[in-house]
Amino acid sequence: MSLRQTLRNPVVHRLLLATGFSNLATGIFFGVLPLTVATHGGGPFLIGVVAASLSAWWLLAIPLSVLVDRLGPGPLLRLVAPLRVGSVLVIGSHAFLDGGWVYVPIVVGALLFGLSDVLTDSASSTLPALVLDESQYDDAYSLFSATARVAGLVVGPGAGAAMLAVDTGLPFAVVAASLAVSFACYARFFSHPGAAAAPRPRHPGGWSELVAGVRHVVSDRFLTSVVITLVGVVIAAEVVATVTAPYVRDGLASDAWAQVLGALRSTAGGFAIIAALSAGTLARRFGRLRVLRVMAAAAALSPALMATGAQVPPVLAGLVVAAVGEAIWVPLVQGEMMRRTPAHLLARTRAAVLFVMWGSLPVTSLVGGTVSEAVGVRPSLLVAAAVALVTCSLGIWRPGLGTDGQPGGGAVEPRTTSSGLSRTSTGVASASSMSSSNRSAAR
Repeated sequence: MSLRQTLRNPVVHRLLLATGFSNLATGIFFGVLPLTVATHGGGPFLIGVVAASLSAWWLLAIPLSVLVDRLGPGPLLRLVAPLRVGSVLVIGSHAFLDGGWVYVPIVVGALLFGLSDVLTDSASSTLPALVLDESQYDDAYSLFSATARVAGLVVGPGAGAAMLAVDTGLPFAVVAASLAVSFACYARFFSHPGAAAAPRPRHPGGWSELVAGVRHVVSDRFLTSVVITLVGVVIAAEVVATVTAPYVRDGLASDAWAQVLGALRSTAGGFAIIAALSAGTLARRFGRLRVLRVMAAAAALSPALMATGAQVPPVLAGLVVAAVGEAIWVPLVQGEMMRRTPAHLLARTRAAVLFVMWGSLPVTSLVGGTVSEAVGVRPSLLVAAAVALVTCSLGIWRPGLGTDGQPGGGAVEPRTTSSGLSRTSTGVASASSMSSSNRSAAR
């Protein structure tokens, strides 16, 4: 099915609008939150505390994903919408406080937002695969990815920094309004039959149900290598996120440092959009595994680039390399994960991967912020790069994964998806193979 035909689908229209407003909100939110803390005089430690508050819920990603699989993404989005909007309003209330009290609603709101973020991420990531036909996956997920990056990486950070210069509460009011519009677009899917819980085979509940996604990941060598790689890459990315705002603030020594950083992030987002649209072409031309290995190296080395100086060129280089690496890596990995995962395990398998990735972030945020204040930002960035290179060596760079990036095979049993199309148990369409698609972009 062509891109033009996919664009005529009203379901895709709604998902694109929901994706755009949701990613605009998160782009503003995640760009402004560390700037807000730094504007009030907070250093890497306080930014690390806030970041840990946001990411702590990923430690419960697996049990929360069971809830998503049981209720279905549509009903769950209905439940989580008020919490997500309300958490942003709680953070925005800091504008009415003075002194050290400003950090109280920021931390509390970050905790609430983190919980809603885990639930929303799991539900919205599986929703398109349940309400669209497989013939539309390729074009639809490309559109979601491009829309997400325009809204979240180009428009969001720059707009948030500009609004922060007007009033510290304004960005959070805009975030809350954007999230409300996004959930209004999702409203049709709250009771959509395809967005309900997928039929699942009979199996014991309790622990077996909880770890089903983990077992699926462990049984697949490719997914295991991806998880190992992402542990170090995500740790490096979190260290960068924790230290960048104070690093640029102290390095530029300018009152406009926040706006400069926002512009740099938006520029990196522009490069990421081009990269996301070219991911499938690169995989077809050079091979999926080869592209993934190069992108992993780029993401691992980005902290080292930033460590060369706190001025605009090295910071921009680090941000661009990291953004491009992520933009190409995510759709290729997500597409392969979707092929290999049964419908009733989608949320739990994704949660198993994210648990390993994000579960370390609360500790990483706190340790990264504390170590950066003790020994300096540059040594912390170099250590982060070294950790990422080690996990790449143990993961995606391991020999024997296959030359085409799609290891595995053998006999598989056909099954039927919610769209009624026959697929194998690895998730590969029986009529034709899907190219890469980015579920996480449809948020």
